[in-house]
Amino acid sequence: MLLAGTTCFAQNEALYKKELSVASKQKNPSEYRAQAFRKYLEAIDTRKMSESKLNQFVADKLEELVAIDFWSAYLVQTYSLPKFIKWREIRELLSVERVAAFKKLTEFCAAHKCPKEFPAGFPKPGSGWGRKDSGSGVANKPKDITQSSTAVEFGNRAAEQLNQRKYSEVIQNASECLRLDKRISECYYLRGLAYYATSKYDDAISDFTKYIEANPKDPKGFEFRAENYIEKRNYEAAVADLDASLALVSNPETLKRRDQVKIEHFKKRAFDQLDQGKFDESIQSATECIRLNIKDDKCYEFRGHANFAAGKYDAAISDFTQYIQLKPKDSKGFLLRGQIYEAKKNYDAAIADFTKALEIKYDIKIQERINQVKLLKEKENKKPM
Repeated sequence: MLLAGTTCFAQNEALYKKELSVASKQKNPSEYRAQAFRKYLEAIDTRKMSESKLNQFVADKLEELVAIDFWSAYLVQTYSLPKFIKWREIRELLSVERVAAFKKLTEFCAAHKCPKEFPAGFPKPGSGWGRKDSGSGVANKPKDITQSSTAVEFGNRAAEQLNQRKYSEVIQNASECLRLDKRISECYYLRGLAYYATSKYDDAISDFTKYIEANPKDPKGFEFRAENYIEKRNYEAAVADLDASLALVSNPETLKRRDQVKIEHFKKRAFDQLDQGKFDESIQSATECIRLNIKDDKCYEFRGHANFAAGKYDAAISDFTQYIQLKPKDSKGFLLRGQIYEAKKNYDAAIADFTKALEIKYDIKIQERINQVKLLKEKENKKPM
């Protein structure tokens, strides 16, 4: 293996490449490549590089390893390495999609036995992921499509700039690629990623839509368009796209994301319907939200408001009681439940809730409310039997 601590860059580079070339003959090729990469990093002479250049160098080498063996590139980030290896800064130099892939794999492996189990859509251990765009290299398009070499050049340039997070340049070069040859759908995908990264969600949706039209069996188009719909709070469209992705490839992480978006969808709908005075519909939407996540305090809050507005006081009290259990240090729950108790003329319970709210967060208006309820109680007690 490589000799840690040597200062001869050329020697270490040659040894590293030799180790990679023989890795496929080892019992565990991915682990062997990762260990070789670790030793290679340990041998770097940091005195000859600034921190920024060192980070860029490691990021470039990691990209090279990704193209050879994605699982190996992931493994090396889990190892104990020298302090000068700062993964956070290095990952910032990788493409948006590459970072998202590492994050998704981390989440998947936390719940599964990797590498025996592996997420769908990811290269299997021992296989690489094309460097140009996490498997989206323009030059990797099917050979039966005639493409302008100049257009491909612009597309590859855009892919490299995406890795460097130069989003305005990505947009410019991907646009030029498409001007020359609209059949290169990867340029829509690249430009869509750049638009997403710069919060131009409508433009991104338009590009991902065109990518999907050209590649209807590729789940990533649907997944990234969904993320843009989420940013625009169009959860219904996002759920539809994630469902489309799941229909193509069953992926536990996509399923989890879909369910999270569904919760947001029903939550937003419950709020909108409440605002429109559609109380029964709001109750139904909030109930569906709670079915998906029984610990979502906002869904109980919205349903409580809708039940109260619909005159369903006991149901509203139950909802705000659930809200209080989830957020016992939030005065709002006690204030809302206290109002309902007051409407039911259960003044003792109302005073108790308002007093608790006052203890959590002092507000002169709450004290005034308590005094008002006490007066109402006195008047009620003075009424002839």
